[in-house]
Amino acid sequence: SLRATASFLKFKTTFLRQSENSESGRRGAERIIQICEENGITDYWNLPGGRSIYSDTVFEKKNISLSFVEVSDCWKRQSKMGDASHVSILDIVARFPREEILSYFRDNKDET
Repeated sequence: SLRATASFLKFKTTFLRQSENSESGRRGAERIIQICEENGITDYWNLPGGRSIYSDTVFEKKNISLSFVEVSDCWKRQSKMGDASHVSILDIVARFPREEILSYFRDNKDET
């Protein structure tokens, strides 16, 4: 589960059900930004496939840092597709040691 994954990675986070946030009919980036604003979230991480949907400037205008998890070459080789957009965080957690994953996040936060 997502909670178990966050616990394994020692992420200090709170999970909210979408139903706990106001429904506005917004979709995509607008919806993500709304959820971030309603919950005081200032950093939003997404896998590489999100580059085609989310724009840095849209998030920056709302003072939300948009970052993408860049899947390393090693992680790409582990994917059956060999394409970073097809690697899920669960795939990464299942195949790599926690410290390697955490090191990646620490080393790449300011570069995204």
